[in-house]
Amino acid sequence: MKYSTLLEQFIMPFANDFSDTPYYEDMFEFAITAWNLGNMMVLMPLKDSEEAIKTVHDMSINRELMKKLIDYKASHFKEYTNFIVDFEFKETNADPVLTVVTQEQETFLDMMRI
Repeated sequence: MKYSTLLEQFIMPFANDFSDTPYYEDMFEFAITAWNLGNMMVLMPLKDSEEAIKTVHDMSINRELMKKLIDYKASHFKEYTNFIVDFEFKETNADPVLTVVTQEQETFLDMMRI
């Protein structure tokens, strides 16, 4: 399955939580952060999960919503282990089309160590 489709499915249950978010890009950036942290949660001891959430630098972030999305990723999409590293909306005559760039887990974690 395409990760763009997975990401849209991942966000769908939380659409109402983003009703105050004026730009799709902001909603998707938030969701991608949660997706990637969800991937990391599967690899980390449970006690480190709160510390991982604190690594998100934006002080205005809704940490409760972030935690909900991270938990949802870990429980509903855990078999999809690629990290999402970029996304773009391409304008079409109809609705914009989402494309995402992913990296395999091992490659992503190797890049973080550098």
